Amino acid sequence: MAIPKTLPFSAFQVLIGDGATPEAFVSPCGFMQRSLEFKATATESMVPDCDDEDAPSWPVRDISSISATVSGQGFMSVGAAALWREWKMTGGKRNVRVGPANQTLANGGGYYSGVAVVTSWKGDVTKGERVKLNVQIDSDGPWVWVAATA
Repeated sequence: MAIPKTLPFSAFQVLIGDGATPEAFVSPCGFMQRSLEFKATATESMVPDCDDEDAPSWPVRDISSISATVSGQGFMSVGAAALWREWKMTGGKRNVRVGPANQTLANGGGYYSGVAVVTSWKGDVTKGERVKLNVQIDSDGPWVWVAATA
């Protein structure tokens, strides 16, 4: 049996740009779960069978839009609080990078990159526990795959 090589939690990073030149990217601490989801919106047309017009039609789908959503859940890090506060309160746009960390070109490494906005931010706490955070970041325009350079 051959066991596949897999990546640990720390290898899947969400990096948020600071907007400076040159731009620095930080990975907000505290997330216990991170995800990246691409969604396509499809339009559907029912196309008839020209050889048998009484036969059921099959739907034909065309993609009308593609979007990316990054989400993170975990704990509110004191060190990341200022970043989240500023970003969510201004409605600003930031450059975001998501993907495997420290991967090489030889093993398919790289990251997804694009502009994003915070669309959902929720902090909550239960007595006796630590403050939790749930954040959703949605793409603003196209995202691209940037292959590792070495």
